[in-house]
Amino acid sequence: MTRSNSSYEIRQKLMIGHEVEDVKNSIPIHRYFDKAKQLYKRATESMKENYTSRSYIYWKQFIIFVVDKLPNHKSYRSSDYEIRSSIQQLKRATDCAFEILESLVEKLDHEEDLVRSAAEIDLIDEFDCCNKLPTDIALEHESNDNNGRMSRSLEEALKIIGQEDESQSFSTGDSYPVTYTESEIAAPSKDDSYSSVSVYEIEILYTLHDIRRFDIPQPHRTLLSFSLFCNGAPHQMSFYRHDFHVSFSSFLPNLPSTLKECKYAVETNRCFFIHLGVALNIHPFALQVYFRRFSADRVAQTSDDLEKEILNSCLQYAGFVDANCLLYIWPEEFHDARVCIISGTTKPMFTTFYSGEDCDRLRDIVVHSDGAHFTLLKPVSAERSSHFSVLPYLLSTARSAGCVVQEIRVDLSSAVTVPVEEVVHSL
Repeated sequence: MTRSNSSYEIRQKLMIGHEVEDVKNSIPIHRYFDKAKQLYKRATESMKENYTSRSYIYWKQFIIFVVDKLPNHKSYRSSDYEIRSSIQQLKRATDCAFEILESLVEKLDHEEDLVRSAAEIDLIDEFDCCNKLPTDIALEHESNDNNGRMSRSLEEALKIIGQEDESQSFSTGDSYPVTYTESEIAAPSKDDSYSSVSVYEIEILYTLHDIRRFDIPQPHRTLLSFSLFCNGAPHQMSFYRHDFHVSFSSFLPNLPSTLKECKYAVETNRCFFIHLGVALNIHPFALQVYFRRFSADRVAQTSDDLEKEILNSCLQYAGFVDANCLLYIWPEEFHDARVCIISGTTKPMFTTFYSGEDCDRLRDIVVHSDGAHFTLLKPVSAERSSHFSVLPYLLSTARSAGCVVQEIRVDLSSAVTVPVEEVVHSL
């Protein structure tokens, strides 16, 4: 059967900001062999997370690096036995990688076909679409035996001769950042309330002309669907899931070369700040700086162990952020919003944060968390509305289905509420 190739433009956009740099003859080719293995490991780990778009990026990078870039190294055609053996092993690994990439393209095409089909359906009820949408549209694809066999064969193929200590791995550019040993951002001293914000972060902020007006890259859009059973009847809820990925790279297109390899520019697992920032029209990098600056302050001052644990998740480098940090940090720009975090898909938990008196006048922001990644959700029938109100029905249905539902009103008297813009301008 002929593939639709409907995801062609999406695949082109996915690779923007993820280009693979050329190799340098001044760097020993064995270092690049090490880098190939690191790329493979990252691609394999992305398959376990079941995010098709991210897996596509990493496998594509691996193939481009091995097939297009590595052969340009002056030592690539050397007669040295170890080099020839490593290259042959890489070629076998690449054959398997091409098969995996082809399967990912098929999945991306299928997901885009589903999105286009859903867009053509005139949904009267935002959620009552059980008979109109397929039930297998969530991104959580189950791994199969074929993929398992491919992974094992790839791992075997990538036992590259002459591996060096990975803790001393060499960075070949901003696409392949080094693994930093720092696990947390330093807490501020009593004499310097801004010492938790590094010089590099301030320099990156200087490149942002306006933190409220910035270019938002196109997300990878798929469908997410889950059913809640109320009184024995299924209520299927279907959303467009907007995935802006995990790094700031596509939000920082104009960084000078001196900052592109900075640890803060290449940091991963930034999805919490990215998707909240997009929803609230605050540049995600500025939002992260704001949260880290005040998290460091509060961690240094509080005696509450729970608060410390939650806010330390904001400070951890490349760590997964605990959304409960919104209890303690709720900037002024959030005051007209109601943020609902849906955790899981089988029997999801709903946690809503708000501070306003009149809930009917609040902007509803729905975010999904699978425990490792945040994405932005919009109901299928509300795609054209920037301010959609779905939470009353959503939360009512969730309660009837026996789901855990928490509605938390943020205490503005104790939370940090300084405007993000004010803090950024003061740095």
